[in-house]
Amino acid sequence: MTDTSTAPNDRAKAAKHQTAPPAEAPAPFDKGSGAHASTSAQQQPAAAPPAPVAAAAQAAKPIVREVRPLPVSAYTLINDSSGVFGRVWGATIPASVPWSDILDDQFWAHKANAFSPMDTIILRHANREYYARLLVLELRTVGTAVEKNRVTVHVLERHDLKPADAGLDSYRALFEISHLGNEKKWCVIRVADRTIVHEGFASVDDAQIARRMAAQHVAQREAAHRRAGRAEG
Repeated sequence: MTDTSTAPNDRAKAAKHQTAPPAEAPAPFDKGSGAHASTSAQQQPAAAPPAPVAAAAQAAKPIVREVRPLPVSAYTLINDSSGVFGRVWGATIPASVPWSDILDDQFWAHKANAFSPMDTIILRHANREYYARLLVLELRTVGTAVEKNRVTVHVLERHDLKPADAGLDSYRALFEISHLGNEKKWCVIRVADRTIVHEGFASVDDAQIARRMAAQHVAQREAAHRRAGRAEG
């Protein structure tokens, strides 16, 4: 008996007309680069912008100059009222000490335990640049010290006088002071050609002394030349 069943033919037709699964859509084409863009699974997070340079991100810290207290040997007790009234002290100020140091309460630390409120201090500048008188207002202790080590003063008067080396002003202007880093530190520089004349000073006060000495050297050299010229003439 011949099998007239149509099942095989039906299966063949079904296989012929079976719809293939849709293919994965291609990634969009990037016209700028000429390549297909990566899929979301392959995309990498955008790189973070480079961190700023540390030196530029942090502002340079200003150099804070240490205030050195006036040595005990610079003081003189002029008048002692035995506690009835304020005492009068004298203090010789070195030529290298700026006026701002005198107003700093740490400058008087070595006599803070001897001063009393309402004492007066007469200032005698070593180079006779000024005459001044201060009033002691407050004494206090800072840090772990047991005795008082800070003095607040008030300026009663100040009179600027002609400095003893006023003739050096024009020669002092030939040099300047600058801090050139941790290696060279404070330096004395000749303005004319920017040559470093002296270097390696730990404080600006020491550099000021060296600047004054350099000015004196130039002044003495020019004076010697003038004397030699007069002798030849």
